[in-house]
Amino acid sequence: MQLHDFDTGAFLRDYWQKRPLLIRNPWQSWRNPIDPDELAGLACEEGVESRLISRGNEALEAEDGPFPETRFGKLGPTSWTLLVQAVDHHVPEVAALIEPFRFVPNWRIDDVMVSTASDGGGVGAHFDHYDVFLVQGLGHCNACHGSRNALGATGGTLDLGGGLIPMQNWYAPSLSDPHEAGVAEWPQQQVADLLKNGVNAQASVLGPMAEVVGRSTQHLSDADLRAVATYLQGLPPTRSERVTQPAADSVALDRGAKLYAQHCADCHGDKGEGVAGVYPALAGNRAVTLASPANLVRVVLEGGFAPSTAGNPRPYGMPPFATVLDSADTAAVLSYVRSAWGNQGAAVPEIEVNRYR
Repeated sequence: MQLHDFDTGAFLRDYWQKRPLLIRNPWQSWRNPIDPDELAGLACEEGVESRLISRGNEALEAEDGPFPETRFGKLGPTSWTLLVQAVDHHVPEVAALIEPFRFVPNWRIDDVMVSTASDGGGVGAHFDHYDVFLVQGLGHCNACHGSRNALGATGGTLDLGGGLIPMQNWYAPSLSDPHEAGVAEWPQQQVADLLKNGVNAQASVLGPMAEVVGRSTQHLSDADLRAVATYLQGLPPTRSERVTQPAADSVALDRGAKLYAQHCADCHGDKGEGVAGVYPALAGNRAVTLASPANLVRVVLEGGFAPSTAGNPRPYGMPPFATVLDSADTAAVLSYVRSAWGNQGAAVPEIEVNRYR
């Protein structure tokens, strides 16, 4: 993993111990040498120095490892950071990261510390009394879109097969399945537009992905957006297994149709056609017919809001209906939407609504 197109002489002459330097895409190819689950596992081992920084009521709080395995299951979805010291002593792939920096004398090199953080995580303002190379790996996609086992662990650093995000009850769809969120057939510019603006000609982002766009990807350069789009469009296509669910009975569908006409049709249209650039169409919308109804339940009950971005500063949103529709109503209207206008999604049982609300 040698540095690509990097002038070490100029760096030592103009930047070393003088001023900071941002090096964009220094490697021609990059693969995270360790994933968050493996890092957490190291933090549970004796003899490994680790710290967990979390935000309490008013201040940051620090805990020293090793940690019991149950500790990480108790963390909330935001405001924590895990740091593990000297990971290169335990993981050869991490040790390999040092090699491109051997132009610095060996006696000046200490070790490789690796951290992973949730949204809002951090270690607070501080001074490093030594020189630091900060390498930021790509963690956005797999952290949410990776498929998960029964314990909630992702399948690997390059697994983007989709899964329910722990503790958030949002389903991050597969990025390789054309029936979920695969973009192989999209024009590349539309992929870049969605990551930059939160909307494009055929889609918009909501929920956790709205936070990703608002806080992160909208600030990427056009070149970086194209690079992400190229990667996503090059993923080998997959097809998620679909579990056959019984169709909704006619009574529930009639109830759902009436609720839709009362609460939804004014914006989304009598035939689910929506309004281009304003209200998304529900007819033929793959987000509506996902095998998991988790996202639909969350949007109906909590509302749906695209991020405010430079390209879409005043996005339209959907109000929450949690105080208007009970679980039975929500199940009925979602079952109707998932089976109307040619949609072929399964019915949503009331127990599923209660699971995700």
